[in-house]
Amino acid sequence: MVKKMDLVPMRNISVESKWLVASGLASLFWYVSLFPGRIGSDPVQAVQLMEKNQSTDWWSAFYFWFLRITTFDGKSIWLASLLSIIPIYFSLIYFLYSLPENKNRTAKIAFLICLSPLFGNFAVNINHGTFFTAGIFLLIGFSLRNFFNKSKSIDTYIPFIAILFLLNSKTGYFIIVSFLVYVVLHKKKLFLTIIYILFSILVFLITNVGVTKSPTPMHFFPFIADLKCVTQHPEARIAPSEWAYLTTIAQKEKWKEPISCSNMDVAIEDLRGPHLEQLDSGEFFKNYLSIALKNPAVIIQAHLQRSSMAMPPPFFQGPQNQVDRNIDNPVGLNTNIALQVGPEVLHPSIDYTDFKVNSQFLKPLESIALFASFMINQASWFWGWGGLWLWPIFVYIVFRIKERDFLKVINITYPIIVTHLLLFAIGPIPAPRYVMSTILIGNILLLYLIANLLQKTKSKGSDV
Repeated sequence: MVKKMDLVPMRNISVESKWLVASGLASLFWYVSLFPGRIGSDPVQAVQLMEKNQSTDWWSAFYFWFLRITTFDGKSIWLASLLSIIPIYFSLIYFLYSLPENKNRTAKIAFLICLSPLFGNFAVNINHGTFFTAGIFLLIGFSLRNFFNKSKSIDTYIPFIAILFLLNSKTGYFIIVSFLVYVVLHKKKLFLTIIYILFSILVFLITNVGVTKSPTPMHFFPFIADLKCVTQHPEARIAPSEWAYLTTIAQKEKWKEPISCSNMDVAIEDLRGPHLEQLDSGEFFKNYLSIALKNPAVIIQAHLQRSSMAMPPPFFQGPQNQVDRNIDNPVGLNTNIALQVGPEVLHPSIDYTDFKVNSQFLKPLESIALFASFMINQASWFWGWGGLWLWPIFVYIVFRIKERDFLKVINITYPIIVTHLLLFAIGPIPAPRYVMSTILIGNILLLYLIANLLQKTKSKGSDV
């Protein structure tokens, strides 16, 4: 007689485990409902290069290889979206369990965040920003575990995984450097720092094999956009010798034609040409500094516009809303089907028809997911304002962790701080996806603050 296998009653499964399973199922809902994923114009350009048997390191060579392998040379995106949501999910869980909170509450908050379109829609979008966000989750979780002295064996490998994620974007290079500085100053382990440096260089060099280096001098772009914003101002102070230099880059009429300063690509569009690839760095920055010092207000305001989603209130104004906020205008006037007049938080579409999957079974689920995503996008000024979501992060650290030492706060939050400073310095457009790590962490810590406040209120009520 075969003995029946003993089944574990559902009631014996911990509350924590149930909620963690639910968070995984919530993530699965987003993957299935938005199958095979979402993809915008940037990665589509990479796919189009693959079709021509070309390559580019525009975003990073690592990310191009990721796209080439996971899209089967530009044939499909289902694996790419799957391998986007899995890393960011586990990075989120690692971050959550680095916080000094009750495990049951942490599992519940994991479910709420994974159920949110802020996580789900973003996580299945084919974009290097998902890996960047995952890397930030890991580094802040790593910093928290060091802060609380509760490191585990897995933490030995976390920096290497974070470095791999961050190598998917060129902004990630700066975060890797800031992490190395953190290791030297905080952990004071020079040998470990050397290992991280060698690992980063090795992966960088290997992934650059077989990828064409972009000839476009992108490092000049933010500064050329600054100059465009100055030269088009009718009262700009520019010397004749400086104009003589600027006209070697583009015609004076193009420099003076008025155009928006909030989008770097738009600002420099008419200035692109072969001269950009031949710019001498010394001569360019000598003229740039001379013009910038005479017109500081225009330069600063241009940077604030391009990084509006990263700047905190009440000191700075927030980003433009995706949906027109003037209710007197006809709905959707001069916009696309997403009603977009400003930067979106969540990308709703597949911008390449070859990747679309027409399934009647998935249509109802997709409609639910897109409706939830649109509810976020129609108030993008709020949900996509990374600078606003900085406040819950610092309030949590000061009042929940009770850390008020400035340097120690920096030790915990340096990946986010460096990200926001970079966006102010060289940010191309006010796109919320660049600060999604801040947005998600801000939402998470706000939920903890609310939960702890409710618990204290309940405790006081029971004492009466």
